[in-house]
Amino acid sequence: MRRRLLATLTLSLVACSEDATFPLPSTMQLVFAVQPSATDGNVTLTPAPQVVIQDELGNTDRGATTAVTLSLAPNANGAKLRGTVTVNAVGGVATFADVRIDRPGGGLFLIAEATALPAGASRRFDVRLTFTQVTVGIFHSCGLTTAGFAFCWGANDVGQLGDSTTTFRSLPAAVAGGIAFSALSAGGDHTCGLTVIGQIYCWGSNFSGQLGDSTIESRDVPTQVVGGLTFAQLSAGSFHTCALSSANDAYCWGSNLFGGLGDGTGNLQLAPVPVAGGLHFTALSAGGVHTCGIAVGNVAYCWGWNGGGQLGDSTTTNRLAPVPVAGGLSFSEISANPGSDLEGHTCGVTTGSTVYCWGTNASGELGDSTLSGHTSPAAVFGALQAAYVGAARGYACALTDAETLECWGTNGEGELGDGTTVNHLTPNPAAGSLAFVQVDARFNHACGITVDHAAYCWGTNTFGQLGDGTTTPHLTPTRVIQ
Repeated sequence: MRRRLLATLTLSLVACSEDATFPLPSTMQLVFAVQPSATDGNVTLTPAPQVVIQDELGNTDRGATTAVTLSLAPNANGAKLRGTVTVNAVGGVATFADVRIDRPGGGLFLIAEATALPAGASRRFDVRLTFTQVTVGIFHSCGLTTAGFAFCWGANDVGQLGDSTTTFRSLPAAVAGGIAFSALSAGGDHTCGLTVIGQIYCWGSNFSGQLGDSTIESRDVPTQVVGGLTFAQLSAGSFHTCALSSANDAYCWGSNLFGGLGDGTGNLQLAPVPVAGGLHFTALSAGGVHTCGIAVGNVAYCWGWNGGGQLGDSTTTNRLAPVPVAGGLSFSEISANPGSDLEGHTCGVTTGSTVYCWGTNASGELGDSTLSGHTSPAAVFGALQAAYVGAARGYACALTDAETLECWGTNGEGELGDGTTVNHLTPNPAAGSLAFVQVDARFNHACGITVDHAAYCWGTNTFGQLGDGTTTPHLTPTRVIQ
């Protein structure tokens, strides 16, 4: 009897195990063991995010080699995750060693996914941009971060933002290629960057050869300037570009209308050519159809169109090669207005920190309280003391030693940043109490960097060139979304 009962029980258990299905609950999950932390845009996330495959008790499946994929949750700024986003787990741990976020954004989340496992989410983190320099073109702006990455925003019809598209951006977008730059310069519809090893890359409009790649083809990504030279300084003009070699020799390329390249010919050049005269320079500034530089010994020279006296040599004669600025002043800074021949003027800062301007003055851009032009340097009203001056189209801005911003001239688009559209014939402070360490004013908008590495822009904003996410003009400095 006992044996018969055991046999019956055994048969029942066997039948039960063969016929019944008892689904086992999945207890494995994806968990962020190393969370993403706040960082700069386009910079590799450090420490590297790690995702582990764990059971519900928090034990890592050391035998798991599952492929794990990271993505960035949808966000308002359109930021995207770059780098190697799919890796195989090793010992149950997937490490993402080179991922980065391509632009700034707040409230971001990473999502981890793997086949047959529920998705896991990281904690919230932010990506910022810490700027050290800003530069402006006609309808676009660019900034350089502390990590050496370039970001641009605004019009992009000819690729001047360098992000491999022709899409307009009202927020900073990373320049393609991941190149580390030490300086940027925006021209009219093109931009150039100087690398840490002295190479120059340019992108955007190239109809006059201003990219220096020996062609007239526009580029939507950085393209290296030909010639094999090593450069130390860079200045992009409206339709040409100039640079200073590591040996203090000046080179220019692009449009040579009226002699803006200074090579003595007036011929368009698709690659760098030396400026005539054998001078050694410490600074260059490429304008619209003229160029200026400071030679060793603090002597200012200019060349190109001179119809308004913007060369400062006491004449209105065009020059195909450098001529010294009249007056015998010693200069430490110089800026050539990138506007047309009818708007040509130049400003400079002497070694004694006094600001002088010369050229046309139809809008008060010389800042001497008059509307009279000058063919040689005239002191800005009040013997303004400054560390930097930028000659813009119809106006100028200076950065004082006290880190305040003073602007003068035309103001119809709010270029002076004082909260009005009233022209000023003498220096006028920008609105607010921001302390600036760098500013660039060239066209109908201007931008600056504050002591805390924030970028601010003001003026016209038709194409998003102020970088605040809108196309609304601003009459006062407005922070770039970063």
